Amino acid sequence: MKKRFFSAVLAILLVLSACGQKSTGGLSGAVGQTDASTEEVAFNDDTQTEQEETEQVMEPSISTRKDQHAASIIVAMAFLPEEKPESTLKQADVDCETFQWLTSTYAVYCYHTGRDFHLIGGYSDETQEGYDSLAVGLEQSWGITDRASALDDIAWLIAGGHSQGYNEEIQTMADVGILYCDDVEFEAFFLELQELNGWTDEERTDTKYYYRKLRDIYEESGKNGIDAWDYSRAMQLCGQCYHLGYLTLEETLEIQLAIGQAIQAEYSSWDDWNRSYVNGYEYWTYGNGSAASRRWSYQKLTYEEDNPFAILDFNMPLEKFWE
Repeated sequence: MKKRFFSAVLAILLVLSACGQKSTGGLSGAVGQTDASTEEVAFNDDTQTEQEETEQVMEPSISTRKDQHAASIIVAMAFLPEEKPESTLKQADVDCETFQWLTSTYAVYCYHTGRDFHLIGGYSDETQEGYDSLAVGLEQSWGITDRASALDDIAWLIAGGHSQGYNEEIQTMADVGILYCDDVEFEAFFLELQELNGWTDEERTDTKYYYRKLRDIYEESGKNGIDAWDYSRAMQLCGQCYHLGYLTLEETLEIQLAIGQAIQAEYSSWDDWNRSYVNGYEYWTYGNGSAASRRWSYQKLTYEEDNPFAILDFNMPLEKFWE
């Protein structure tokens, strides 16, 4: 188990050091790879104007703010022992403002699914109600069946996750010329793709909507546009894996605290955080419209008397609060 996890850590750290990868899916699969010879001309042309050089600098890359924090979190996880240590610590022993801040990073998920956002992972220690269905859900959706697979998936979310796919899509949009084009050119591009791929009008409309949404997210938040979706799911998984016995509460809180400090460094407010979270959900669902219900859950939560985003200061100090 330890060997498997350390192999995953090494692979993740290698990914963190790589920038400017080319996507092979999404739009790339529809239009083909960018002509390498064209790229070479662009980089080797000594007569390139100052304006062109400025535009070249503005092109997106895979590197994000998330990358700056991922390595330290992953390395800390790598030093967890092979077997889960003994522990008697329960969440009733650690309830405080910092604990509630950590659980609030996935409060929208809990509220949306009818779970208690005051509890770690949305579950109670006492009743263990829903643990069986939780175990089935994590195995089917994540492949999590033990400590090693739990740590692997949490590490994947932190080091790359869905944000990597989003950035690869953004890079492809830049490569094919639709990231900064006007609406007329954008429409013409997908009409051409429809003819090329034999799409129906509905397929063209759905695909165009998805990439327009990605462009909107990028224009609003850049290459860090959906990082909160990965962070929130990592926090949620940590809590749920604690309830299933894969992690101790101390280990869960150690990982969550490190992620929480990264979140505070990357976002300015709960609104900023939740906007990125909902954008990530829409990316994950391929822009199928279901993000509206998740966005509505966030809005409804803000009207609740115990709304954590009104009670807890986003920038409050986060410090270790357990022994």
